[in-house]
Amino acid sequence: MKKIIAFLLIAILILLSFPSAISASVEESKEVSLKELMDVVKGMLYFDYFVYVSVYPYYCISDEEWESQHRDDWDIQYRNWLKENDLWMDSVNYREFDDSYGYSSTGVQLPEKVTKKSLEKVLKKYYATDFCGYLENILTPEDLLDSEKHLSVYYSLVYADGKMYRLNKEYDFAEEGNCLILDTVEILSKTSTKITLQFELEEFEGKTTVDLIKTSSGWRVSGGSLFDYMRRPGYHPPETGDSTAPYLALAALSFLALPFAAVALSRKRKRL
Repeated sequence: MKKIIAFLLIAILILLSFPSAISASVEESKEVSLKELMDVVKGMLYFDYFVYVSVYPYYCISDEEWESQHRDDWDIQYRNWLKENDLWMDSVNYREFDDSYGYSSTGVQLPEKVTKKSLEKVLKKYYATDFCGYLENILTPEDLLDSEKHLSVYYSLVYADGKMYRLNKEYDFAEEGNCLILDTVEILSKTSTKITLQFELEEFEGKTTVDLIKTSSGWRVSGGSLFDYMRRPGYHPPETGDSTAPYLALAALSFLALPFAAVALSRKRKRL
């Protein structure tokens, strides 16, 4: 009798766990679309644009004023991205920071809720790790007295008195090759755990790549030759044998061999 009861208990446990196992298996086997991958790539570019490139105050005006002026698709999409990630304001406040030459650098105050932790949360929506060192290079007012850091175009975020500021620099990184033509995307290689996308460059002949890996949170950018063009100061590609290995081993059981559906992207070529 005891053996029968034990057997029944085991059977019940197996039956209870079976639906969740099926659900996990179905989730693993879902084919990722090219649009989903491109949404991650665009988010990655928006984040980089926010930290290093954009003239931030340009986007921080009221909706009424914004709509009264002609804007291209990139500006509209980027401003919407700022709003979605709580990085937008309808007006800006400025602060002057002393620099190494006795002058001052102008900082634009970001929204009160923006902190290193909140920026890390945004970054993790698109990047597997902070392999470009975006959040390793947040300055303090004292750092601006260091001529090497002050003059570097790469340092843009300043944390002072409990608030985050973005230095109001106007550098064009397109000359460094950060100018993907998004509608030229091709899938260069694909496995169940890693996909490499290839793009043409606007300012240069040739092509560049963006790598994405499958993590427990979804597909995230993990590197690619694009980042050699961008030359971010903290760039250190993640090692292939990272902590995601157990999950990736499980994901390898998924059925991701089906070809991607063709996705029509805008023919507008926007330099990033």
